[in-house]
Order: sequence, then structure tokens, then C-alpha cells
Amino acid sequence: MALSESLVAEHIACWEARLANPLYGHRGKWPARLFHHALIENAVSILKSGCLLSRSGSNNIRVLDIADQEIVSGRDRAHDFARFYFRPRTPTQFHVEGIRKAGDFYRGDNRTHAPVLVMFVFDAKAVLTRYGTRFSNSNMQLLSTTDGDTEGFFLP
Repeated sequence: MALSESLVAEHIACWEARLANPLYGHRGKWPARLFHHALIENAVSILKSGCLLSRSGSNNIRVLDIADQEIVSGRDRAHDFARFYFRPRTPTQFHVEGIRKAGDFYRGDNRTHAPVLVMFVFDAKAVLTRYGTRFSNSNMQLLSTTDGDTEGFFLP
């Protein structure tokens, strides 16, 4: 089930108003967009193919995988979907992105480190009104997280 255009427009307007703040004016632009980040090596592959794939769909295509295997192997519910975020600068980005000393890697593991991430920006209305789009109420790797595709789930 897809969300209606009117519901998405109302959602975007509501969040733009909530995030309107003179100190953080850039945040008011986030609600009309959805974000996807990728390692620069994987971003090149995405741009060449013109396709954004799910974790499962990119298994033999993904150039590098920096996901913490302990975390992603805990639950595979979202692995068949491409992930988007309602904001840039997610906690994942905070933990893995940037030029760091060896001792500053997330969990001390350089395999979960991304010196440079590329942020892809998508039109929120186009994605949220697309048939097959699902939403979660939190990080999909948490067992307590639920997901759905109805307007009732999107706006509880």
C-alpha cells in the first residue's frame, strides 16, 4: 500500500514547521527529502548501474561492506529493502565516517570504518507514495522495531 500524496504533503509541511529554527535553518529542508549513504566505492557502483539495491540484492555487487556483522546478522527483516533515512547525519554516520586514528574506529574495528561516505538525496514525496515502500518506527536491527506500509502506521 502506498501513502497518499496529500498525507505526505501534510507530513512534510508539519515537519518543516517543526524544524524551522534560525539556528539550524538547514534542518527545515530535510522533511522534503530522504537520504541514503554509501561508501564512496559503493556509490560509484550505484551511479554506474543507476540502481539503489537492498542489502540482499547487492550481495555480489557491493564493492565494500563496512556493516558490523554482529549487528546485521542479528536480524534480516530489512535486508530485502533499500534503506532511507528521514535526515542526514545519522548515528551510523557518526560512528563510521571520517578520517580517524586506528584507536578511534567504531568498536576498535577498521572493517566498520568509512573515511568518506556519499549522501544520496531523494524526493520524499516520490519515494513515500511509491507502492511497496515500508517504514519502521526505529532501527530495523533492533528486535523491538516494527514496520508497516499503511497510513495508520506512518502517522500513529
